[in-house]
Formats: sequence, C-alpha cells, structure tokens
Amino acid sequence: MSRISVKTLHPCALESMFIIEQAAHRNPWSLSLIKDCFSPEHLILGIFREQQLMGYLIAHIILDEVSLLNLCVDPAYQRQGCGRILLQHFVSAMHDQGIRQCFLEVRASNCRAQSLYTQLGFEKVGVRKNYYTQPHKKSREDAVLMVASLNT
Repeated sequence: MSRISVKTLHPCALESMFIIEQAAHRNPWSLSLIKDCFSPEHLILGIFREQQLMGYLIAHIILDEVSLLNLCVDPAYQRQGCGRILLQHFVSAMHDQGIRQCFLEVRASNCRAQSLYTQLGFEKVGVRKNYYTQPHKKSREDAVLMVASLNT
C-alpha cells in the first residue's frame, strides 16, 4: 500500500469514524459512544491513505494493560491489509510504552478477525456466553476473549 500512515485521531475525525462504523458493523457503535472515547485514558488511531481515513481502532489503557475495544476498517478497504497494519502499529506502540498485556473480545462468528489476532500473537483465553446482541435476532452471540503478552 502506497502512502499509508497511522496517526492518532482527534475529535475532528468523529464524523468520518461514525460513517465507517455504520458501514462496517452489523451492530455499530453509536456516535455518542465513539465521542466518549476521546478521553485521556483512551487511544484512538487511524489508518490513512494520503488524507483518506480507511479505518481506526479504539483502545482503553489502564496502568500497564490495554483493552482493544474496536477495530474497524471501511468495507471499501477491507482485505487489503489495513487492519493488520493498524493492529501491528498499535501493538508496537503499546510495547514501546511498557504495556504488559493487551486484551480483546471478538464475536465467535468473526473468524477472519480471530485469525488476524492469532497471527499477531493473541491467544484465546475464554468465552463470554451470550455477550453480543444480534440485530434482527432474539438470540445473542458469544464473545471470544483473547490476550497478547506485549513485554515478554
């Protein structure tokens, strides 16, 4: 990918993030939830081709641990390595900051994401039963819990 960069996002990116969120997820975050993540304890990174936001991630840092809350790539840029580049940058930055572990939850049905996380050193450590709501269904979906050690 040419002219790709990863940068910290600021509130001026909120509208673009929300548009990507709506397009990429079947149960998207609300605008207010994304907005609330622009706080000192959160890290929000975006991946860009020139000035075009292609995706973002939101993480919550607590002391020497971080939770990856949302990794979202615009459907127009999926399967092009954007998620991998963004996640690699994030993991490297957290390692450099002395973060010990990174936690995440992912839908049990999201095999592509689980594969990416596994390739980048995350291990499955558990399941949260009936964690995610499923639009237009009365049932709920399990969350797979994963963790990566960043400073070993």
